[in-house]
Amino acid sequence: MGTVDDDFWYMLPDRPYRVGRDGSVWRFFRGRGGKNPRWKPLKVDKVGRVTLCVYNEPAEVSVAQLVLEAFGPPQPPGHEPRHYPDPDLRNNAIENLRWVPDGTNLIDHPALVEAGKKRIPHRALTDDEALEAIRLASAGETIISIAARFGVAKPTIEGMLYHKTYRHLEQPPPTSGRYRRGQAHYAAALTPEKIEEAARLRKAGRTLEEIGAVLGCKANTVSRALNGVTWKHLHRSSDAGSGPPDDR
Repeated sequence: MGTVDDDFWYMLPDRPYRVGRDGSVWRFFRGRGGKNPRWKPLKVDKVGRVTLCVYNEPAEVSVAQLVLEAFGPPQPPGHEPRHYPDPDLRNNAIENLRWVPDGTNLIDHPALVEAGKKRIPHRALTDDEALEAIRLASAGETIISIAARFGVAKPTIEGMLYHKTYRHLEQPPPTSGRYRRGQAHYAAALTPEKIEEAARLRKAGRTLEEIGAVLGCKANTVSRALNGVTWKHLHRSSDAGSGPPDDR
C-alpha cells in the first residue's frame, strides 16, 4: 500500500510517483548527483493515461484507476472507472470519478475515437441479452449477425455459446470436444443434407457458383466442403467412394 500525504497526495508504493486528488501524476527526479531534487508533472494523453516505469519497463496506466484506488472507495469486482459529470477523460479529479460495472463506460467515447485507439473496451451483455442471443443462435442466426445486433465483439458471442462465459445461464449442452463441428457450429452455412445436394448438383455438371446460389452460400464454401477441407468428419466417416465427390 502507498501512503496519503496531507490528504491530497498519494505516494505510490516503492515507486517515485505520486497522485493528486486533482488527477495529476508526478514523478520525483533526484537530479544529477542528487543536487537538484524535484517533482515533475507527467503528461496525461487524450484517453486519460500516463506512462509509468514499472520494473524498468514503460507501461501505460489509467489515471482514473490510480486516483480512485488512492482516494475513492474500494473497487467492487467487475467494475471500472467512469468520468461523470464531465466526460473528458483528462479530467481525473476524484470528484469526477466513480466505479461503474464493466462495459457501461467509454463505449465509442469521442476521445477514444479521436485518439485512434484500436481497442475500445467491450460492452458486456446483460443476462436478458445473453438469453436472447442464445435463442437467436439456436434459431440459426450467425455469430457475426448476433454480435452486430447487440453491438459487441464476435468473441463475446462465441465465448457465451461455447460455455466459456455466462455459465450461470441455462443453455443447450455444448458439443463434446474442443470445437463444435458441422451443423452444431453457429457459423455453419451448410448441413449434411445440403452437402449431399451439392455433390448431386456437381455430378450433374453445375458450376460452384450455381450451387452456391442454390444453397445460399459462396462458391468457395461449396468447394471446400466437397473437397474435404471443411466437414472432414463427413469424409472420414463415409465409405471409400461414397462420400461427396472431389471438385477437381
